[in-house]
Amino acid sequence: MAVEIADWSDFFVAMAGSAAALAGLLFVAISINIKEILSDDSLPRRAGQTVALLVSSLLVSGAALIPDLSESALGIVLLVVTGATWAFIALMVAREARPGQPGGEPREGGSWKWRVALTQMATLPAVIGSVVLIAGSANGLYFVAAGILISLAVAVINAWVLMVEILR
Repeated sequence: MAVEIADWSDFFVAMAGSAAALAGLLFVAISINIKEILSDDSLPRRAGQTVALLVSSLLVSGAALIPDLSESALGIVLLVVTGATWAFIALMVAREARPGQPGGEPREGGSWKWRVALTQMATLPAVIGSVVLIAGSANGLYFVAAGILISLAVAVINAWVLMVEILR
């Protein structure tokens, strides 16, 4: 059975709604705790990464709902979005890891390494799926879907930290 982009419309509608709702909740969490977030060197970057994951999920889902796009055309659009998201998050992670940046010391703790792993797991599947789509196979949508689902999970974890954990 061949995979068709149109068969994924319900999934992408659900993911667009979920990403938009989570983005709204994230902005509430950020605005409630803005003073605490800004007082920490890594939390503003974490908030930015979380916003990027949610906006990327929303844009990817919206792009996948554009009617009559070929696999290659959709792949190009998604590669721009997912590649930019990956690059933005990688840059934020690199800035957090280097000595001499605001905040001083490099992050060597397990928490920082875990966040790096999670953000890479959230962004790379969709980049890979975009490349598979460009190659002409709608099977790339499985990778894109995994990226969206992991992005939403990471965003919820980060939102929890931004909302609750920073107050402990």
